[in-house]
Amino acid sequence: MPDFVSPKELAQAIGASESSLKRWADKGHLRFARTAGGHRRIPVSEAVRFVRARGLTVVSPEVFGFGGVQSVPVQEAGQPAEGLLTNFLMSGQLAEAYSLISSLFLGGSSVAEIADGPIRHAMAEIGELWHHSREGILIEHRATEACSYAVNMIRSVLEVVADAPKAIGCSVQGDPYSLSTLLASVVTCECGFESTNLGVNLPIEVLKDEVDRSSPSLVWISINIPEVAEPVKDGILLVAEKISSYGGILAIGGHSHVQLGLASAPGIAFCGDMQELSKTASWVRAAQSS
Repeated sequence: MPDFVSPKELAQAIGASESSLKRWADKGHLRFARTAGGHRRIPVSEAVRFVRARGLTVVSPEVFGFGGVQSVPVQEAGQPAEGLLTNFLMSGQLAEAYSLISSLFLGGSSVAEIADGPIRHAMAEIGELWHHSREGILIEHRATEACSYAVNMIRSVLEVVADAPKAIGCSVQGDPYSLSTLLASVVTCECGFESTNLGVNLPIEVLKDEVDRSSPSLVWISINIPEVAEPVKDGILLVAEKISSYGGILAIGGHSHVQLGLASAPGIAFCGDMQELSKTASWVRAAQSS
């Protein structure tokens, strides 16, 4: 993944002229640095922001480091992105699945929108397959890895600003689902946080220790299995109490988060999907910036 691109490379990526890129940069529409020799260099994160903000079509995504990505239409023969991604993942067309997710992001969709739309739809459909055959387990694992790869590539082009507030999170002990906590980390990163994904199956005591050590402004917890909710309930309340003592927020999500029964607990925001997490993160970010 490159750190910088030249105006010529960015022009190639979007099918524009180099002179247009230089003009946009000189007018302040596109942040850039200069080399010792005076040449303009654009951070990849800034180039991606510019492309997405202006709704520009990317014809050469490899310039941004999205190697192997081909343009995938959001609709093909009338089929929406949700159906396309499901078909790609079920049939093992992983390059096409990766390309679709990347294309949606470069086209301006937020990570939360992609998570709640195509990824959520596809993984829900695929998650039912293991009831019918062992092959369904293979398909689910393969789909999870493919989506995770695409999401991690998106994470690599998101800018983390200096002095960004901290966010940390995990899936709790007994919960092996990795995609939800990975998506939460990238969603919060897109909202302007320095986000650290602590992974899956994390004991709640370990999370509390990290909250004590780093005092993050936002903590997320993902709960996707009903049976794991009750054993961690008391620990979650202790984490929430600690976070709220310094003005932070604990965001709880996942398919089984309602099993906790903590809707009225102070300092806790329940997020039914990634877009709700994005709204919560944006609110926390704005409150700390004011």
